[in-house]
Amino acid sequence: MDEMARGLPSWAYWRRAWTFQEWALAPHISLGLDGAYFAGNVIGIKNTILQAATLIAAYKLLQHQYSVIDFGYSRGEVVPRFNTVKRLFPDKRAFYPPDLMTEEEANIAIVTATFNISQALCLRSAVPTPLGGMPLKQMFDLTPDVGPSTLLEKLCFAWHALGVSKREARFEADLVSSWASMCNIKYAYNPNDSFAAALQKVLSVLRRQTTIYAFHISTSALGVDSAFLEYASPHRQCNATNASFLHGLPVLTGRADTLTYFRHCMQPATTVEVAPAAVKYRRVVGAQLLASASLADSTAALSAFSVALVGHNQDGPSGA
Repeated sequence: MDEMARGLPSWAYWRRAWTFQEWALAPHISLGLDGAYFAGNVIGIKNTILQAATLIAAYKLLQHQYSVIDFGYSRGEVVPRFNTVKRLFPDKRAFYPPDLMTEEEANIAIVTATFNISQALCLRSAVPTPLGGMPLKQMFDLTPDVGPSTLLEKLCFAWHALGVSKREARFEADLVSSWASMCNIKYAYNPNDSFAAALQKVLSVLRRQTTIYAFHISTSALGVDSAFLEYASPHRQCNATNASFLHGLPVLTGRADTLTYFRHCMQPATTVEVAPAAVKYRRVVGAQLLASASLADSTAALSAFSVALVGHNQDGPSGA
């Protein structure tokens, strides 16, 4: 799975907005191989991988250091590795977004995973069975009848899936429409719209139902950020030595990785003209300016960022 995640940026299939939508939404996927010496099919690859990953994760969480099978990693790596599988093979029937839990609830779920595997792995349905009372492969149902999803669930599912790799489309508007349609968001779609114009239409719908945080204003109309998709996908935490992800999507929590945000701030300023929209902004509660430093003074700037950078970020290309 790690090798697959590293290879995705170079695979055209995963960069295309609409074909990726099919991969994310389809409950069952079969792959066909044509024009080779051996031509065959792989049936049900998505469900097979998710079932195997769930079985391995549950086994490791239950047995931890007493597990007979060695998977090459510790119990503490189970949830991050399992989340990688879920990002590569999204299935909204089987899993609910971790964003629906508070950070405290998520941390408690991981610590107490031995007793509550379903919550730690964000499984929608699990059979509560005493350890040893039923084979693991029968304890978890990855195809429960969960009923209709809320808008927040749909948004989290779509944006986590989009975070796997950057999207490409013939029309800029489809970079918005591909995930908006996954969430059943109704708006005036026009294939000739620019990315900013299409995003403005969708955000105006979303802001009537939930709070969406803005990190950069790069258009003539307030409320539209050309880097929106960067903040709508999971963020790796630059000051975590285990390269973990921040809990919650930045556009929903208002919290982004410091170094990622700084990189976007340093991008050349470009203004895209879009029609004005009525957007009300509110200052983030509790936001404070703790320190400032001139970027012309590299020593002072690096000192200010030292509290947010550890490990390779301090001395490598990121820190430089």
